[in-house]
Amino acid sequence: MVKMKIEFIVFNLDRVLVEYGAPSCWELIDRELHCEEEDKKLNRAFKEGEFDVRTLSEKTAQLYAKYGLTRQKLDRILRTYVTPMKSASEVLEEAKNRGIVTGIVSGSLLNFYHFLQEQYGISADKVSIAHSLSFDRKGRLSGGHFTNYDYEGKFRVIKMFCDELGVSTVQTAFVGNSENDIYAFRKIGLPIAFNTSNEEVRKAAAVIEEKDLREVLKYI
Repeated sequence: MVKMKIEFIVFNLDRVLVEYGAPSCWELIDRELHCEEEDKKLNRAFKEGEFDVRTLSEKTAQLYAKYGLTRQKLDRILRTYVTPMKSASEVLEEAKNRGIVTGIVSGSLLNFYHFLQEQYGISADKVSIAHSLSFDRKGRLSGGHFTNYDYEGKFRVIKMFCDELGVSTVQTAFVGNSENDIYAFRKIGLPIAFNTSNEEVRKAAAVIEEKDLREVLKYI
């Protein structure tokens, strides 16, 4: 195991800092609204290059509105399924104690991060969550804020944070778990694949098998 001087550590959200009982927050909502097949079609179209990440997220939000997602339903989903990954708070606090700046960069939904922050105190120094859902005064899904960063865009955000902090990407760690983390893994000093069975992800990073974030501390 090789240790290096890490000054900035960035975490993905889905299945890294948080558990859902689903691969992502999107798939959790799909399951609860029973719109999995329609969303799979949207994702296939995205992977075939028909539209970009922002459009995919906008179309997914429109699908959720069609299937009746409300603020109340989302709140029930959050309270029923969303829990921090084991040792998440402890590891974020320990990193700060060691003088390491913490970050969260994710293609997830800001609504999920805010829930974690409010209910469990999960937070970081630098946070960028790609998308969010908005609701009107009656609690109906009315739209949201969607960006075009994921895949290569994740690294662009990490690099932006590094520039703001005056930290080299070589002295940056990124803890991820899915194929949209691979591009960033190849660009930063310490890539860590956490709790993933994806072979391409595993090949691109140091691998942590256990679902316990304290294992990350061994590398920093």
